[in-house]
Amino acid sequence: MRKCIFVCMKAHPEMTTVRHFIETIRLERDFKGYAAYFKQNPDALHELIALTGSNEAHPVPEYASWILTHLPDEGVDISGHKVLLTQIFLSTENESVLRNVTRVLQKVAYDEALETAVFDRCMSILCSSVHKVAAQAFALNLLIRFVRKYPGLRPEVLQTAELHSRGKTAAYQTALGRFKKQTA
Repeated sequence: MRKCIFVCMKAHPEMTTVRHFIETIRLERDFKGYAAYFKQNPDALHELIALTGSNEAHPVPEYASWILTHLPDEGVDISGHKVLLTQIFLSTENESVLRNVTRVLQKVAYDEALETAVFDRCMSILCSSVHKVAAQAFALNLLIRFVRKYPGLRPEVLQTAELHSRGKTAAYQTALGRFKKQTA
């Protein structure tokens, strides 16, 4: 499939936009090809992140954020966009975008000027019955970084996570176990 993207890039440069990737992701899940595109076109990252935080109709923000989650794993440096990513994390109500951006923030730094707000948002996600378990598990994973930096937060986070662990999926239990092990 990567071959298809590069063939399209040469034959039809107008089709190699971020929006094109979002529209074709249902047919092609070529994350290595997307990563290659963003490595060659780092300015296009801003468009992808802007679409992630947009209020456009489904599936634009969801698919944009899904592509975004794979880019750090493929060697694309998105750290220059940490302020915008942090703002999206703090403001989005879209559950898919929230889950995906939380995953991204586990891989890259968040904006430290907004550290308290990021911590509060993670705790809010953890306590919420509205948010899906995947978002809660990823928020708990992100809280590991806070507890390593501020060990005094461990009791509060652990108590909150355990209090809300009843009836949660194996993914949540795994995240809780990881939190306990990595913050002990």
